[in-house]
Amino acid sequence: MMSVLTECVAVTSVAATLGLLCWAAWTDFAVRLIPNAACAGVAVFGLVHRATAGLEAVLLSSGVALGVFVLLVVMHARGLMGGGDVKLIAAVVLGFVALVHLVSRHLLGRRPWLLLSSDLSGRGAHIWHRVAAIEVWRVRRHGSLPYGVAIASGGAWVLLTGSGG
Repeated sequence: MMSVLTECVAVTSVAATLGLLCWAAWTDFAVRLIPNAACAGVAVFGLVHRATAGLEAVLLSSGVALGVFVLLVVMHARGLMGGGDVKLIAAVVLGFVALVHLVSRHLLGRRPWLLLSSDLSGRGAHIWHRVAAIEVWRVRRHGSLPYGVAIASGGAWVLLTGSGG
């Protein structure tokens, strides 16, 4: 059973990770760069969260993340992925198992769809129309696709649905 302090640390880690993933996605979408600070923050909060499960959990997550990072660095060296994408994926992998458990059981009560539903009238609609217009412009110009958006979205989805193990 988690102590109150441990649970507060865990909830804070999840909230911070989701915020950092949003920042990474937004900046990758806007300027095609993923900030090093976002990747480092996701990694640090992932490690802090894994530490609540013990040293063995930290070592296991670190080993898996290192393996993923090495494989993706090879892909980056061959020009198949950007460096920011490599860093963000490895950072996300670092903290998933413990983060998924906390979000699915304690934070959302098994109802992640509550965070995904929104009213698209008013200001929200303007933002989505603007994003759509920018994306149409990008496609017409044959611009690059921001993989960081997909990585961050996938990471957030796993955090919110508890489907990552």
